[in-house]
Amino acid sequence: MQVRALHDEIREANRAYLAVPRHEGDTRAILARKLETAYWRRAMLDRLLRAGEREATDAAELTEAILALGLPLGERDLERLRRIAGDGGPYGQVLAQQVVRWPGTPEHH
Repeated sequence: MQVRALHDEIREANRAYLAVPRHEGDTRAILARKLETAYWRRAMLDRLLRAGEREATDAAELTEAILALGLPLGERDLERLRRIAGDGGPYGQVLAQQVVRWPGTPEHH
């Protein structure tokens, strides 16, 4: 699946998650939704990285989708992303979200 389609899916999921009423309702259902969404985000990260590894992908588009997930990335995920996107600006943006300074992109510090 193309990265753009996955990014659209992320945007829709983010909107749906934000629309969940949290001030009233069943606490267990809210917690279940939160856990379900956390699992979904992890799975979506893997789908994005696999899509980037399989097809020619615009690095900026891929990193924008990853940033929309709002996840902390582990070393393995960061290395996969670096192989796909290179070590320029888009990679530096992701590292900045991870609170990591990347010497090649001081504009994101």
